[in-house]
Amino acid sequence: MRSHPFLDFHQTAERAGYPALLIASMIALGLVVAPVALLALTRATWALVIAVLSIFAAVALLAGELDAAFADGADGAQPPTRRTTSNTPTERERVPRLPRRERVERSDARDRQAA
Repeated sequence: MRSHPFLDFHQTAERAGYPALLIASMIALGLVVAPVALLALTRATWALVIAVLSIFAAVALLAGELDAAFADGADGAQPPTRRTTSNTPTERERVPRLPRRERVERSDARDRQAA
């Protein structure tokens, strides 16, 4: 069975707590902006070709990442889990409750006297 590189990246990033789709979107944005900026500076035909090809590459990158984001990981890959010490209340350390505060009667404004 072939490995899905976007799925591997997505699951690894999500397990580490990073937003994988945001990272892939920023890479795709950089992949498009750099050649378009080069095109604006040089106005050469080869820069136009590179800019158009980079748009297609960025769309393909985002499509692959979206496919990985919506994949269920049924290829034997484990779903991303949060790294916590424990997830059940019986395993967690019990936190002692603070005593309840009793209601204090507030003095009325008429009871105040000027100094």
